[in-house]
Amino acid sequence: MESTHPCNFDSCKYPRHAKGWCRAHYAQSRRNRPMVPARPRSALERFMAKVATDPSTGCWIWTGSRTVHGYGSVSIHGDRMHAHRAAMKLLTEVEIAGFEVDHRCGVRACVNPAHLRRATRSENQQNLPELADTKSGFKNVNWHKPSGLWMVRVKIDGKDRVFGYYRDIDDAVVAAREARRQLHPSRRESVGV
Repeated sequence: MESTHPCNFDSCKYPRHAKGWCRAHYAQSRRNRPMVPARPRSALERFMAKVATDPSTGCWIWTGSRTVHGYGSVSIHGDRMHAHRAAMKLLTEVEIAGFEVDHRCGVRACVNPAHLRRATRSENQQNLPELADTKSGFKNVNWHKPSGLWMVRVKIDGKDRVFGYYRDIDDAVVAAREARRQLHPSRRESVGV
């Protein structure tokens, strides 16, 4: 438990944490390093310390803790959030309250603000990978048993919208891609994916 008394280190005003030291000086003493004045780091400095750049893709990969789904997880000012949402909050002036943050690059651990965008739930869902858990194996292409044809169906704002029926699955896949392009023209364009 934190004390109200200051740290034993000269001129340190942070409260004692353990053995008479504040958190920073206690950590220094445990590592057998020379004691230096504690310098508080900003949320941005702590955040960027856990980012590694992938030069081949331009992605900033989160090296800190991750969720079971592969998204970075971070605590900013006591609030636990996904690292990509924290990146938008710390590195841009884009207001994300009430919106989701979409990865244009498709990499869940990426926190590069250039690869992120504010999106509605529907826009974010349309940016999922091409293959899906359907019998066809393609996103938005389903077998329509009554007609014996492949149906192209895209969900937009919680409502299904049918974009046609096709005998050939290849024609249905092309139609599904075009339907998604019409509904969400900004999808993945700026990263070149």
